[in-house]
Amino acid sequence: MKYLFFFVFLIVSYKGVSQKKISTYNKSFQFDIGTSFNGSGDLGGFVVYSEYNKYFKKHFSYSVGLGATFHDNSSISNNSIDERSLYITIAGLEVLGKIGYSFVKTNKHDLGVKLGVLIRYQSNSTDSYETDYPPYNGYNVPIVIIVNNEPQRSLSLGGIAQLYYNYSINEKIFVGTSGSFQSDTNEDAISKLSLTFGMRFN
Repeated sequence: MKYLFFFVFLIVSYKGVSQKKISTYNKSFQFDIGTSFNGSGDLGGFVVYSEYNKYFKKHFSYSVGLGATFHDNSSISNNSIDERSLYITIAGLEVLGKIGYSFVKTNKHDLGVKLGVLIRYQSNSTDSYETDYPPYNGYNVPIVIIVNNEPQRSLSLGGIAQLYYNYSINEKIFVGTSGSFQSDTNEDAISKLSLTFGMRFN
């Protein structure tokens, strides 16, 4: 009988210690910074954004965030940058709202996915151009014809899918990484890979 009481005591003690270790913080604020690619990947750049998260159930959360992306490139001739080449810059500011689900959620690990919507304001300097070479153009030098059919500023709606992993350093501080893909009504497709630094609170 005493062994039974001892066994029950061990179980109760273990559950009590485990419950103390479980974080009671269901809100967090995080900052992400990383690399991103616009289109097929030939237009590279970086992304920064901040996000507020709240778990309304053990495995379900919602988040709102504000972010920015910057992408640039230039035309390349003979594997060297021509100082007379065309420079392309695309910059965007985004407001995002997402719903998340954690596949794995323990004291140390949080692995899950998020799906959401976004509003994106974008400034775009992308030009369409073609080059006519001599002797077909009637000159002794190539002629570049620039045609800009895209609006410089645009406002669009879009969707985003994200996979994330966070590791808890302690009860409040966590770090992690995430990858995401988004598309919008302006036909911009952007992929992101970033590092996460965050803090939990109530």
